[in-house]
Amino acid sequence: MPDLIVCEKLTKDKLRLFQKFHCGPDSWATAVTGWITGSSPECAAKDIENRRCKVYLYRNQAENVIGFGAVGKTNGEWPNASDPSISVAIIPWLGLHSDFHGKPSGPGETRYSDQILADLVYKAKATGKKYLVLFVDPDNAAAIKVYKRNGFEGSDKPLLEGEHMGMSLNLESVPDAS
Repeated sequence: MPDLIVCEKLTKDKLRLFQKFHCGPDSWATAVTGWITGSSPECAAKDIENRRCKVYLYRNQAENVIGFGAVGKTNGEWPNASDPSISVAIIPWLGLHSDFHGKPSGPGETRYSDQILADLVYKAKATGKKYLVLFVDPDNAAAIKVYKRNGFEGSDKPLLEGEHMGMSLNLESVPDAS
């Protein structure tokens, strides 16, 4: 039987569930971990309080905290930096606990990363925006692979050295949930 995730809205009182959450040892993973655990100045608690984005908690059927994701709206020049500013949906934060990277991996299983991303895409589509954008560290090959596998497009490198790489998904190409 497939191990499907369960999504719930993340509230400030549920942030305690992330006390031992860890995305991995790399710099981008440390930044994502810091956002959800509150150890960075810009953190999930502030975003939840300011309602800058909606934050979601994901658990597997065994009730383990698998990860989290956020969806918001912003204005940006998209799809190119020279284009006029438009309102787009954005995934500002997405994290998967390091214990669950690449899992589940059995036949007929859908990876947790794909399940979380699919749910965030569905939530972004409900905003009515044409594009969903996200930014990823260009050295995070595993995340880039997940995003591309799920239909996101982007350049193979950031526009400027040391910056994150922008990726987008045309939400009009995503079928409505049935």
